[in-house]
Amino acid sequence: MRDLDIREVSTMINVKRVDLTKVSGEIRFLVMKTLLTAKPIVVFRTHEKGKKIIVELCEILDFPYREELEEEKGISLIEIKREMEVSDAITDKVSVIANFSPSGIANRLTNPSILLSFIPEIRGIKDVSPSYYFFTVNWPNKITVPFVLHKIKGYGPKYIIRYLGYTKSLTRTFLLKIDFTVSKNSKGSKIEMTESYKGSFMFLADDKIKKHISLFKEKLHSILF
Repeated sequence: MRDLDIREVSTMINVKRVDLTKVSGEIRFLVMKTLLTAKPIVVFRTHEKGKKIIVELCEILDFPYREELEEEKGISLIEIKREMEVSDAITDKVSVIANFSPSGIANRLTNPSILLSFIPEIRGIKDVSPSYYFFTVNWPNKITVPFVLHKIKGYGPKYIIRYLGYTKSLTRTFLLKIDFTVSKNSKGSKIEMTESYKGSFMFLADDKIKKHISLFKEKLHSILF
């Protein structure tokens, strides 16, 4: 049985399709946000500029990908198989119960300013457009990191709120991913938080993420209310 080509894969219902050739301006935020989709496969139609960003992100996230060239010069189809976790990252997680509705908690967690409450390395947030931001982060000195937010509503009710920040230069790589899963519980709502870091100064990440988890539990009431 032959493998499907990417054009055939892109017609399947479990695939997120994005045509970057029709997007004007900065595309980095859109690529990052698309990779947070709930669907297991992403197909980009892209030019060379978009391809460079896609490949860079797939390599640090360790997402398997393949490319096919279109007849139109300089245009590619790239198929990506998303993974649930960031491989080789420093990761920690916590689960807490809150006496509040899942929808209310999810709405609160989609405000990026709540991250300042338990991640002290984030020193400022600048809005670019809805769901797109620049964060000022001390890691260990000050850097500016593009961040995106993606919210997914499931059954139950269940909500998934994902933040992804990524930047790369000649001297530094920084990737921070924060996932919240909010579901209904007999006592209100269950909140699961997972934080992962991969990049430069990995030796700092373990203690810092443990501190973030501890602060999230400690400040949960003020974060949500």
